[in-house]
Amino acid sequence: MTAKALRDQGEKERERALSTIKPPREMKEYVDVNVTEETLALDALGRLASAVILSAAAVEAFANEAVDRLPDGETVERRRGRETETVAKVDMVRRLSLEEKLDLVVPKVAGVASMKGREPWPRFKRLNELRGEVVHYKKQKRGQTDDPDIPSALGRLLTGEGSMCVDIVGYHPKQIVADRLCRRPHARATPGHDAEPEPCEVEELP
Repeated sequence: MTAKALRDQGEKERERALSTIKPPREMKEYVDVNVTEETLALDALGRLASAVILSAAAVEAFANEAVDRLPDGETVERRRGRETETVAKVDMVRRLSLEEKLDLVVPKVAGVASMKGREPWPRFKRLNELRGEVVHYKKQKRGQTDDPDIPSALGRLLTGEGSMCVDIVGYHPKQIVADRLCRRPHARATPGHDAEPEPCEVEELP
């Protein structure tokens, strides 16, 4: 099942669960959202959490593929405080953060401007941060928090923060991705002819 299918189903279940909310007999101030249909809410949370994780994994795989497409010997420069550090291709997957790969590597390969500072960037940041909370669940945030301004990961999913998790992939136009990042040469070329690129399957973007 794809991240989009999980998100779509989870979103329907989330909306149905929220529509059944009724004030409980005993209010629990530490709970982000009180729901009466717990099974439906749990189904929604499971699917939305899976969608968030798969969406973030897809972005990371895309970024690592971009690193692989760089010419051998290519380098990028990243800022570390007041200093600039040069990172070689062989070290990029391990040493660059996901944000740095999207900002520094993908533009080199795809021939497009960095999305940092543009509309998709805040959505990516929210996705990456929410994925971290879902995967690395903190003890003090297991369904309850003392601060109403800091909801738990599950509360954030139930109130809709994971519902846009698959939409950041619409940033790069399909043709650019297909032509510059997602095409592989054939293993062998006919003598006297260069290898022709072999297109891979590219999902239609919204």
